[in-house]
Amino acid sequence: MEYRSSKSKEKQSFNCGKVRLKQERRQVQINIGMMSPQGVDLKPRRGKNTPLFTDPEIAAPVLLERAVQK
Repeated sequence: MEYRSSKSKEKQSFNCGKVRLKQERRQVQINIGMMSPQGVDLKPRRGKNTPLFTDPEIAAPVLLERAVQK
């Protein structure tokens, strides 16, 4: 029993890195493609991508605003 209790204390004192309580807010990159009108349809323009850095939890309307702004 003494051996078991000493091992238990040893395991509890072992620190396997800091536990992050607060997640870091990281940004993701979204590539926005440019489109050009051709008759009635829109066609993507080759090689015309614009990177946009934003939060991963952003809503679609806000993302569209930022894309048009950029």
